[in-house]
Amino acid sequence: MLAAGALVASLLAVGASPAGAATDTADHEAKTGACVGDALSDQMFTDVSDMHAFKDAINCIAYYGITNGTGDGSTYSPNDTVSRWQMALFIARAAGPAGLTLDAAMDEGFADIGDAPAGAHDAINQLAAAGIMAGKSATMYDPNGTVSRADMAVILVNMLAQASPAVTIDKTGAIKLGAAGTAEANDYFPDARASQPRATDARISAAYELGITMGTTMAPERASGQTYAGLLTSFDPNSPVNRGEMAAFITRALNHTNARPEGVTAYRDSTGAIKASVRDADLNPVSGARIDLFYGATAKAGEAFGQAGTCNPTVVKAKTGMVCRIDSADPVTNSSGNVTLAGPDSTEHTRDSLQTIWLWTGSLNEIVVSDTELFRHDLPEPMAPNLAATRTLVSDDSGGATLFRYGSDRTITLQLQNVSTDTPPVTTNTSSGTVQGESAKWTYIVRVCSADPTDADGTCAGSLVTQRPGELTSDSSGQATISVPGPSDPTPGATDTDPNTDGVQPELRWVSVALTSGTGAPDATNTVDAANASKTVFEYAFSDAANVATAAAGKVTHQSPYVVLASNTTARGSQLVTVTVNDQYGSPMAGQVVTLTAATPADVSVQGGPYSTDSNGEAVIVYTLAATQVGWGEFQVLANVGDPAVQVATGTVYFVEANSAAELSTEIDYIDVATKTIVANNKVVVYDSGDQFVIGTEFATMAEFEKVLTAESMKPVINDSIEWSGYPTDPTKRSTTTSRFTLTEAA
Repeated sequence: MLAAGALVASLLAVGASPAGAATDTADHEAKTGACVGDALSDQMFTDVSDMHAFKDAINCIAYYGITNGTGDGSTYSPNDTVSRWQMALFIARAAGPAGLTLDAAMDEGFADIGDAPAGAHDAINQLAAAGIMAGKSATMYDPNGTVSRADMAVILVNMLAQASPAVTIDKTGAIKLGAAGTAEANDYFPDARASQPRATDARISAAYELGITMGTTMAPERASGQTYAGLLTSFDPNSPVNRGEMAAFITRALNHTNARPEGVTAYRDSTGAIKASVRDADLNPVSGARIDLFYGATAKAGEAFGQAGTCNPTVVKAKTGMVCRIDSADPVTNSSGNVTLAGPDSTEHTRDSLQTIWLWTGSLNEIVVSDTELFRHDLPEPMAPNLAATRTLVSDDSGGATLFRYGSDRTITLQLQNVSTDTPPVTTNTSSGTVQGESAKWTYIVRVCSADPTDADGTCAGSLVTQRPGELTSDSSGQATISVPGPSDPTPGATDTDPNTDGVQPELRWVSVALTSGTGAPDATNTVDAANASKTVFEYAFSDAANVATAAAGKVTHQSPYVVLASNTTARGSQLVTVTVNDQYGSPMAGQVVTLTAATPADVSVQGGPYSTDSNGEAVIVYTLAATQVGWGEFQVLANVGDPAVQVATGTVYFVEANSAAELSTEIDYIDVATKTIVANNKVVVYDSGDQFVIGTEFATMAEFEKVLTAESMKPVINDSIEWSGYPTDPTKRSTTTSRFTLTEAA
């Protein structure tokens, strides 16, 4: 049976957006996929691990014969750059799967391709004749030159103009996108527009809109004169492309074509329809193939077939015709080898009831048996419904720091959310403002002040240096971002922080950002931070003061956050901790000598030392607790640096009892959702999918239970309470016992 796979992930993430714009997305990204089913099978390149970022793309182009690997074919060399003759071979080989027939090779007059491998000569001449990949001049091709990111975008858009209805280039050179050939690429990269010829820049913009490529790093603010923040990143058009990146570029381009692997493949589009394709052994479209589709709950997919391979009608079903039988009600593929089928609808395929589909082709009246080749596709979890927003979640990238160096930018992110009236309430990110289906708008003011803004609204009367207004509109994911440029040092070279001593300007600057809700945006009361506190003003201080280890700016992390003790008289023993020392800017400090102590210094002893922080600001230390430290309870260790000592962090370890049968509602001390562990009242419990879960007074799924736990674990202080019953005192019976866990959320 054939297995389906996921599409290639994005090549590069778009950076933070400058002030005044919402994050954009590619408007014409392909909804189909060339890299599905067998096209994702492992091609066994020894230098492409399962964790490689471009593994799927590399396997996919190898499946289609676009690459043969390097050396003896056992390697791919993903980090090597791509030469122009290699690129010609890749694109000429990609033309076939893309449905593009190149004319027979004729000499195009390049005098310098003699040193290129003989197999590349035809590809070079064919692509030049087709207008897909030109030479450097009429007589020079530069076969050993390196392909840049700009080159890649130009070549792939040129290919798609001949292989896909998604791209049209008219006689004037204008590029139109979409099947109707009317949409323009309305986004651009500032560095590409400033440095590249107009035709190249247009193709780079088209490649972005088609979802073939994204940016690399955030663009400088001076280049920000655009409307679409999604492209306020640098494209780095002259940077070379390596072979791994090249594979991702090509597969995304193939997604816009009719390229599909051999046999039956399928995917589910945004409307819920199933789009199926059939290809023969040469990857040519098969028309007139009758396709049968059946489906059932993913959780029961292992029960879908009997011993003879026939379908289990209590598990699977069909929308049309007879289940697991080719009949006249089954649709047939068109001349392109494609067909649309009905699969599970949105009431059947839900977050709580994920569905799996199987597709196959055969002759009339055939039924599914053990040797039937089936294409299986586990449908991904559906998107949350596009609910009207009831609040805006705001956050920034300060990491908890309050002081920053001059010139360092900050980014504020707004996310529209819907909080249901259920018990417990369910919070869902949404793309809608307060009116379903419509975006939200905000205005804001960024102020630079020479004194700390004391007003709650972020104003700084009497100390205002500059102010700049801006507007925001939420994007298709319900997000908007503000990039806050860090101010420049007013007196470079001076480090005096007293405004009265240098007679020029103070060495500190403050920046405030005040946000105001507009059309479709939840009001100020419902504009909240992660702690659910109303927040419409952000303030940041900037300085050039020398870095120093700062009190409470670091952390102490125990290797074992909790330790199970056999009894309440068991000695607590030794613990291993990692101490992180940060400066006032939140950056790690190397070379800091760390000492450990406790409220009662005699309770802690450290062997060896002295211990100094490494380049990551970390020191790993083992400490031993005094013999008087026994039994269940918590213990706090203190980390100090310097003389006089600065307490940079504290760390808590919990000494706990295991296998406690029941516990009345008590405040949670520690949560680890990854290991399904909860520590409360000096006890530790582990839950699993066989248990019962209650949130408040309502039964919940384990996923809902963990969602609340995860949110609580991310807060500075855990306030929720837990109660449990029916927990086995015999750990060997844990997997066969159903316990009940009741979670009470703090008001």
